[in-house]
Amino acid sequence: MRRSSLVFLLALLGATPAGGQDPPPTFEDLKKSLGELQQKQEREDDEKREALVQKNREETLKIYGDTLERRDGELQNVSRRLEVNKGLQSKYARLLETARAELASMRSQYVNRTIALKRSFDDGKISKEAYEKLLDEDTQRFRNREKELAEDISFYEDEGRIANGLVKDLGVKKELMEFDPFDGDREDEAAPKDPPGIADKVRQAIAQVGGYRPRSVVDTLR
Repeated sequence: MRRSSLVFLLALLGATPAGGQDPPPTFEDLKKSLGELQQKQEREDDEKREALVQKNREETLKIYGDTLERRDGELQNVSRRLEVNKGLQSKYARLLETARAELASMRSQYVNRTIALKRSFDDGKISKEAYEKLLDEDTQRFRNREKELAEDISFYEDEGRIANGLVKDLGVKKELMEFDPFDGDREDEAAPKDPPGIADKVRQAIAQVGGYRPRSVVDTLR
């Protein structure tokens, strides 16, 4: 457009009045003519740009609508999986706490029984053979149960880690699926804000995308 404006300006400057009918154009005349040409070109550019933006928006909305239909079914599936894993998360946390408490209590009871049994032997209430037999039986029962609880605890820990990881991953996936980039900023400015989540960060990134408008050639002459 700048080149066409320059050609138009040179044409005006090179034109000579025929038969002395009209005086040569002044600088203000040239500036006005160039301004009109600039405005016409800008209007045409704006119309083309707006038409392109409208076309892109319609295509985007169509893709977005098709995506929403598929997303609704996927979102329900993700939501169900998230709730199931939250239940497993609570279940294994509860079982783990119970197993650890039982193991700690059993160890304490074993120590107390061993001390009491030793005291009975020292006081002559039971024979050495009876003491050793009772101690061996009690120790065997304790070791067997201790092993069972240790295996349970290890299993609950592993399953709990899996459930925790799935809850985290599915929570993020659900948040992204529920995120609507066309929703705009509808948050109450006065309301206290929580730390930004994944969707908030994506919305902020979209809001930072902008354009610019070139400065008019006529403005440079003012």
